[in-house]
Amino acid sequence: MTDESEPKKDRDLARFLPVLTWLPQYEKPWFRNDLLAAITIAAFSIPNLMAFSQLAGLPPQYGLYAGIGAGIGYFFFGTIKRMIAGPSASQAILVASVLIVLVGPYEDDPAKYLAMASMAAILTGVIFLIARAIKLGFLVNLIPVPVFKGFLAGMGLTIIVSQLPKLFGVASTQGDFFTRLFDLLGQLGDTNFYTLGLGLALMGLLFVLDWRFSRSPNTLIVVIIAIFIMIFSDLASKGVEIIGDIPRGIPSPTIPAVSIDDIGNLLPLAIGLVILSFVETTSIGRSLETRHSYKMDPDQEMVALGAANIFSGFLQGFPVSGSFSRSFLNDRIGGKTQLVGLMSALILLIVVAGFTGVFYNMPVVILAGLIIMAVYKLVDFKELHRIRMVSKNAFIVAMASFAGVLVVGVLEGLLVGVVISFIYILYRISAPHMSILGRIPDTDDFKDVARNEVFILYPAVLIVRFDAPLVFANSHTIKHKILDKVEEERFVELVILDMETSPMLDVTAADMLGELDTALLNKEILFRLANCTGEVRDMLKATYSLKRVGHIKASTTVNQIMEEWTEGNADHLEEDEMRWA
Repeated sequence: MTDESEPKKDRDLARFLPVLTWLPQYEKPWFRNDLLAAITIAAFSIPNLMAFSQLAGLPPQYGLYAGIGAGIGYFFFGTIKRMIAGPSASQAILVASVLIVLVGPYEDDPAKYLAMASMAAILTGVIFLIARAIKLGFLVNLIPVPVFKGFLAGMGLTIIVSQLPKLFGVASTQGDFFTRLFDLLGQLGDTNFYTLGLGLALMGLLFVLDWRFSRSPNTLIVVIIAIFIMIFSDLASKGVEIIGDIPRGIPSPTIPAVSIDDIGNLLPLAIGLVILSFVETTSIGRSLETRHSYKMDPDQEMVALGAANIFSGFLQGFPVSGSFSRSFLNDRIGGKTQLVGLMSALILLIVVAGFTGVFYNMPVVILAGLIIMAVYKLVDFKELHRIRMVSKNAFIVAMASFAGVLVVGVLEGLLVGVVISFIYILYRISAPHMSILGRIPDTDDFKDVARNEVFILYPAVLIVRFDAPLVFANSHTIKHKILDKVEEERFVELVILDMETSPMLDVTAADMLGELDTALLNKEILFRLANCTGEVRDMLKATYSLKRVGHIKASTTVNQIMEEWTEGNADHLEEDEMRWA
């Protein structure tokens, strides 16, 4: 092997394992910040992960297992310095909503349910790695903000309604949002007011603590208070349910026992989890990189999320993602690097190895309260109102995603919003707005006459622009709009198509321009293109007569074409013949 190949090999390995780049540059003063942050994150995470595990339909210990696996996997492969990976509310509710249909509740067949949840994590991780191999990182840009905001709002309401039976102390039900809501309303007469009172009191305490002491492990403080309340009161005899025994011991790596048919049934869930997890994680990454001026690598994040999910699945966990709450808490309390996530995972490992008995008397209602407190901000009606004020069409898309989650399900709601967004984009592309351009007096600029009060239109010249790429979906529409405008104007001798806002051209549209050129030539009308990008010029030269397009250069502007035209047609352009508006 040559000396030159060794550095390239090292660079490729470091790109795949970012820890090899940042860990050798780790500064000793950072360790104190990272250690304190890790302790705080672990204290915050323990009850949250247990709550998310129940949200996924599993006993509480499996949330801790997932947090351990995710923390270890992300440490080696992640690029977002302050990211904390682990179970999230959205991932958990999506897992539960699908596995309930495929397997039934956990209580019916615990081994099967757990195996399917763990395999969902592994399958999600494998899909992430495949997506990275074929460079699908750009997919993060394909889910518009309105769709995501509507989806999160629907997700938030769905999660809250799923936890209300625990808060009211009544039997939990399954089904979509409205089924759960109506079942809850039918059971309100059976409310356990001891459970409800304790839950509301603990939620109120957590809200106050988060408001006044945002950097403290308030979640753990409230859980400890709840445990002491249950120990020194007789609320258990009043029907307030407690967690009970949580198995102690380090989770052993296990390959889930599922069939090929089970994997096929899990595939749609895994794809949905990949989309949701990637959007959530890169949203966190974009926010943190803006605050701290470093660059997130979306493609490498696919590897990191793949590793986090695979580690989680093999440790009997369930699908994981980047965590909004834990990541931003880490940032707020001064965590510096991905080492926080690893040390937090090791603290969780110590807890599951010998200290799960501490949580025996934890009331179940506090888990419901923690979930509600964690997700209520997802229902961001203020942001939805802002979207409505900016664009009614975007608001309709957001509401479609919102309603889709509530009516047809979590994954389906996200897909509904994405599909409607793409239909709207295709509609806008297929029917682009045509602007008529005129010269702004005393300048070389040609602008939309509908947006300027004073402009010059030249006799016998039609200058148009379409605010869209020229592709198969709109090529014939554009052709007929230009020809119709020529017929309307009459006496046209020159047509200029300004391509400044059309930087892309496909084969169908390029062929259409050739057909349009021929149609105008038959009418003795000259056809010219202006402001063509290099990509457009290359496509034209490959598909269009070189003789016709040879005059198109990078510098060919509307003004240049008009100057050449006026030199040969001065008799048409006497000052008194120009049309002013």
